[in-house]
Amino acid sequence: WGQVSVIVTLCVITAAFLPRERWAEPVAGGLLALATANKFYPAVFVLLFVFDRRWRAVGFFAAFLALLFCLPIAWMGLGGWWHFSTAIPTRLAKVTVVRDPNTQYFASILLKDFPATFPPSAAPVLKTVGRIVAAAAVALAGAMWWVGVGRDRRNRLALALLFLVLPFLMATSWTHYFVYLPFCQICLAYEAVHAPFRAHRVGVAVVWIAVGVSVGVSSLF
Repeated sequence: WGQVSVIVTLCVITAAFLPRERWAEPVAGGLLALATANKFYPAVFVLLFVFDRRWRAVGFFAAFLALLFCLPIAWMGLGGWWHFSTAIPTRLAKVTVVRDPNTQYFASILLKDFPATFPPSAAPVLKTVGRIVAAAAVALAGAMWWVGVGRDRRNRLALALLFLVLPFLMATSWTHYFVYLPFCQICLAYEAVHAPFRAHRVGVAVVWIAVGVSVGVSSLF
């Protein structure tokens, strides 16, 4: 599992940082399609192509993904593939929150670790709050294309934001998915180092505290 998550994360990061050139569009779309064919959640990163108006990359992503879905259908048959692909999502749709010690889903963590504060009846509210946080993060990522942030910087920050959205959306945010966390920590630390401290001292301090806490907690667990 961990090795698959490493491959998926590397495909997403590579697709996001390929140059905006003609030869790179099919490669970026293909890599993101390969990641999505392994785990459905990387599909959210097609938003990076949409924000950047890389419509060729979006088209290649859709084409390669359709091809990759056709391969197991040809081998298993449509019925077998559909049963295999929908068995777990159908089961998950019947529960409000996944009760599994491995999931790092926002609502599951609060319900599991703080039962006195968040009883089971709070699950629908927590799920809604998670979706609101995720929507705000996606909007912030998209806004970077409208406020004049440089390409390399906005790619780093938008990609980190979309990675960090996942635990607020995905009920099955298993621990091995978090192989992307060091990338997010490095991106934020890089931004803090290069930000003018005098002009943004509060923001820089908050980022360093967040990175420090994140590194410390992730090292413990």
